[in-house]
Amino acid sequence: MSSPPGLPNQRVLECGLAIAVKNARAEVKREAHYVTPHEGGDGALRDAVEYALKAQGEWKSVVDEYIGERSPKGRS
Repeated sequence: MSSPPGLPNQRVLECGLAIAVKNARAEVKREAHYVTPHEGGDGALRDAVEYALKAQGEWKSVVDEYIGERSPKGRS
């Protein structure tokens, strides 16, 4: 199955979780489970990762670990 011209992202919608960026075509956004608040190239990937981690209940632990690794207080 190939996508119509101008809709290369349509095949991605066959996966378990369809995420569209803010500036995706309307046809793609209608089929998405989640549409990012940011456009592609302007933070959309971060939005998608945050959405997935929050859905899995992992967001807080990932953020705490990230901050702890970079904080002067967290270093030995």
